[in-house]
Amino acid sequence: MDGSRARALLGVPAHATEEEVRRAFRRAARRAHPDAGGDASVFRTLLAARDVLAAAAPLARPAGSWDPVLREPRVDLLDVARRWAEPSPPPPAPDFDALLAAALVA
Repeated sequence: MDGSRARALLGVPAHATEEEVRRAFRRAARRAHPDAGGDASVFRTLLAARDVLAAAAPLARPAGSWDPVLREPRVDLLDVARRWAEPSPPPPAPDFDALLAAALVA
């Protein structure tokens, strides 16, 4: 499924924000959900449309933008994982001569 078909199924414009896509999916899902008397195949199609638009959304969203759900800045988890994997520099070696001199003076 391509993005234009997914937008047509959910009824959102090409420049729709992530929040508009989420609201449109929820509105359509209420009618199409099998537990609400809807058709399961239509619901699966709506899920696929939502996934297509959600996969495209991170590319359009700038890194570090505000997350309205968590109410905090977004964190790029891949960047965090890369930084975590980088080895930290070793601690400086202690100056044993200074330690010995301090111990002898005390």
